[in-house]
Amino acid sequence: MSGEGRAAFLGERLAGAQHFDIDEVSEQSSPYPHMIPSHHRFQIDPRGQDGSG
Repeated sequence: MSGEGRAAFLGERLAGAQHFDIDEVSEQSSPYPHMIPSHHRFQIDPRGQDGSG
C-alpha cells in the first residue's frame, strides 16, 4: 500500500471503513494510470486471497 495514502486514511476515517489502494489493484503493465486490471489480476485480492467471496 502506498505510504502517503494509507497514512492519510489512518489519520482520519469513518469507523469501519476499509482502505482501497487503486494503485495496488490497477493494471501495472499499462502506460496509463489506474487502468482496469486483467481478469486474472482482478480475481486475486492484493492481500493474497481469491475474490470468490
